[in-house]
Amino acid sequence: MSASLPVEDAVQSQVGSPDDVVAMSGIYEVTREGKLLRYSSDPRLDKPELSDVAKVHDNNGAEEFAQYFIRVVEYTWDSGDTSLLKEISLPSCTWCEYMSATTDERMKNKGWVRNLRATVIEVQPAFEVPDHPGLWHVDTVSETSAHQEYDGKRLKEVEKERVRLSLQMRYEEGAWKISGSKGESISE
Repeated sequence: MSASLPVEDAVQSQVGSPDDVVAMSGIYEVTREGKLLRYSSDPRLDKPELSDVAKVHDNNGAEEFAQYFIRVVEYTWDSGDTSLLKEISLPSCTWCEYMSATTDERMKNKGWVRNLRATVIEVQPAFEVPDHPGLWHVDTVSETSAHQEYDGKRLKEVEKERVRLSLQMRYEEGAWKISGSKGESISE
């Protein structure tokens, strides 16, 4: 537990609960293990659904799938569920693997992300990469909201950020899959 979050106001623990609440640290409930609990009243994101357009093998489908991918990343971070991200990523996407591994590790440590929302600002036209048949490229710009990240030890306030995400994808077995991704923070 971070020294910046002093334990205050002890509360009654719930018998038999794996995460017995034993104290308060500022506005957070704290477990016997010293872990901060996420607010139970926080809204959970529903799994994003793939639109019909994002299922089509053309430039419009690739652009729509890029937006879907951003919603999947938002869902992954907020929910801690990496299954959908893994399902739509090819093994060649090291960025996708990193995001999945980071999320899985945070969940293993009873961490969480709170209030992360991604808004797509721009999607540039998708194109098939010359000299690489079947490989499509899409650049996007999105803005992530200010949010909190708790890794199981430290709570971190993260400022809003504008991000350019370059995606490469392939259409395999009737569905788009992300084969590579690169993100960079940009100025507004």
